[in-house]
Amino acid sequence: MKTTMNRVPFGNETKLYIMAGSCPGCGAGRNQYHAYGCPLEPCPQCGGRLNHCFCMVLSIADEFKLTRKLSQTLTRDQVLKMADTSKALDRTYEEKAGFSWICDNASPELKKEMERQALEIIGGTRHGDLIRVPLDKAAECLGLSIEDAAPIMNELESECLYPGWDERTGQEQ
Repeated sequence: MKTTMNRVPFGNETKLYIMAGSCPGCGAGRNQYHAYGCPLEPCPQCGGRLNHCFCMVLSIADEFKLTRKLSQTLTRDQVLKMADTSKALDRTYEEKAGFSWICDNASPELKKEMERQALEIIGGTRHGDLIRVPLDKAAECLGLSIEDAAPIMNELESECLYPGWDERTGQEQ
């Protein structure tokens, strides 16, 4: 299982100290988490810019939320540039967001085929707008035990049902 680290609240950065009372990138106040996608959020491991860092130490749920938010801000030209410089679009959270952007902007026929293949691989089924994945298959895909995968899947399910809700703070992101 990969080592994960918690996000760094604004004001607790180790490399960059901002004197302002709130983050100039996202408006987070002292000791609040940066908004997902904030360009000033630091990596909890190295202190570099989280979106571009190679450490990739966030939890699976935080990674999902961050890459989803980043993919909504990318342009076609940014994604094409990433695709030219990266072999697999998986080294940074921004690159993973680029891959998500490609999937989100694919033709309807291609989206349907990608979903069919993904559901076949993970053993999932579609229920309206939601996709259900058996916990044992999710654990297998994540390389985790069922016990370790259960809380992650619960958090992701909550995020799908209540987008933008942060379980840690009880606030909308």
